[in-house]
Amino acid sequence: MNNQQQNQSGYGIQQQPSTRKTLYFVAYIFNIIATVIMGIFILPLLWCIPATIASKRAYVECDTPQEISHIGLGIVSLVLVSRIGGILILVATATKSEPVIIFNQQNPDSGFSNDHVFSGSGVDSPNNSNNK
Repeated sequence: MNNQQQNQSGYGIQQQPSTRKTLYFVAYIFNIIATVIMGIFILPLLWCIPATIASKRAYVECDTPQEISHIGLGIVSLVLVSRIGGILILVATATKSEPVIIFNQQNPDSGFSNDHVFSGSGVDSPNNSNNK
């Protein structure tokens, strides 16, 4: 049985989850633990349960096209639910790689010369310091 047959049948090399997905999963576990501990009080459950459900959704959406930024969830988890879980969500969100478009071809209609590169941040940066 070759490698292609093994992978098609579900046996063979298992793909490791990404580091970001692992961070979201560990944050979800910490949020569950904090929710159970705060369960002796009724009022904190009003924000612990929705934040824990949202951290589960963030874990499921990780590395999919439907994934959105979870900075707000990280801050809410950090302040209201679990400090460690919130930090892990913020780190996982910060390590998401965004595509960067770089233009370095001269376009006579655009007014830019070859010494300007668009870095994706909305700011033009000159490549040399001999400009005006």
